[in-house]
Order: sequence, then C-alpha cells, then structure tokens
Amino acid sequence: MALEPNDLMVVQKASGTNEIRKATMQQLSDFLQTSDTVAYKGTADFTNGAEEPAQKNVGDLYINNALADGTWAWSTNSEGVTDVTPGDRCIWNGTTWDVIQSGAGDVGVTEVQGTVPIIIQDGDTATPVVTVRTATIAQDGVCTLASAQDVVDGSTGKVVTADQLKDTNDQLGVLAGSGMTGLIEIDPIEVFTDGTNASTTNTPAIGIKDAAVGQKGASEKYDKSTNIGAPVADAYATWVASFDNTGFVTFQTVGENFVPSDFSNLADA
Repeated sequence: MALEPNDLMVVQKASGTNEIRKATMQQLSDFLQTSDTVAYKGTADFTNGAEEPAQKNVGDLYINNALADGTWAWSTNSEGVTDVTPGDRCIWNGTTWDVIQSGAGDVGVTEVQGTVPIIIQDGDTATPVVTVRTATIAQDGVCTLASAQDVVDGSTGKVVTADQLKDTNDQLGVLAGSGMTGLIEIDPIEVFTDGTNASTTNTPAIGIKDAAVGQKGASEKYDKSTNIGAPVADAYATWVASFDNTGFVTFQTVGENFVPSDFSNLADA
C-alpha cells in the first residue's frame, strides 16, 4: 500500500519534556529534501585513480568493482585505509572519502554441520535447512510435552513433566493415607500433600496455579510505578523479550508508558 502525503507518523521531540507528537509524510519529505542524504552513484574501481569522480557532492556513495584486492588509489580517505577489497564502499563527506570496508569480511557463515539430533537437510551453503529428528525409544531427538489433558487421556508419544508426575504421586499419597478416598483437581486448582503449605496426606493444601500463556490461573498486577526500562539503539526486540509475559497492567500504566494507536489526536510537532 502506497503512503500518502497526509499519512501520520509519531515523533518524539528531542528537547524540553520530550513530548510525543505527530507529523505527516509530506512534512518528513520536506525535511529530508533540505538535509544531507546518501546518494548511490554506482560502481567504480577504487584501485584506479583515474576512476575517481571529478565532481563530488556530500553523500555520494560508490561501490568498489575492482576484480581483486588492491591499494586505495583515490584521494585521501578519513580512515587512512590503504588496502581495499571488491565490495567495499566509500562516501564523500565534503572533504575526504569515508571508506566502509566489507567485501570478503562480510561473507558470514560458510558451512553448517549438524550433530544428532540436529540434522541438515536440503538447501545450499547460503540457505541450509536445519531441523531436528523426533525422539523414539531407539534414538535421541526432540519430544512433545504432555498437557494436563494428555495425562488424563493417556495420549501416546507425549512426555510427562516432573510437576505432572508429582501431582500423580501426591494423589496416590492421599489415597494411601486412608483419610480421604479420593481427590479431584480442576485446573487451575492444585492440591499439595507433601508438606508444602503445612499440608499432609490427610490435610491437603489447596492452591491455584500461576497464569501463563495457555494456562489459566492467578497473575500479578503491575501499576504505573513499575519500571519497564527503555529500548536502547537497535535493541527493541531484546527489550520487548525481557518483559514479563504473565502479569497484567492497569489502564493508567498503559496510558503513561505506551504510544496511542491514533496519532491524529496528538499535538502538532
């Protein structure tokens, strides 16, 4: 979908109280046209002084198309680079060239090997397909954890976790204690008979599970005093991944910490 001149985006002021405001795409376009920008000019041989452009403007960018590694032959560069590689870039800063070296140094992973149960399937060196095999009695591999209902149904091919086994053991302990003839748990209610919360087989303790994704239960409330931090440059995904994924926040917390979805209600930048 193409952007329109009146489409809105959010802007945070860099001074004062750092207010959040709106700006149109037209305003952004007008600003960029008055600012220094990078302009791709094409390829050239950095090892051949004759190919250095005579007319240069701030932001002009070239990519080295020399056939092999060689010596920088253009006018002085800001980093004092002497050796260049095919694929290196340079940008004119108004006085000298800023050289950005990449070339063979940016090739990244050249081979991926798998150790059981990891398997490398079809694909090439640049785009290998990595997978893992399914666990069986005869071979190592990954398995699927059983849900509470899987335990009830006796589903095959599922692995019981320690907490599920403990729950079964607890209920067997209750029945063996002769004080009760049976106990039924209904999710998210859970029963303790192992001494937790002063419980015994004859006096079980009743609790409620913590809420989680796919698990109903109790969860913690976070108010506006909770410090959620702030994303650092290029670390937005890491910042978000650090958040608690079970608690919940109040409306006031949302209002004071997050950007509104409708920017048209914001004051002009």
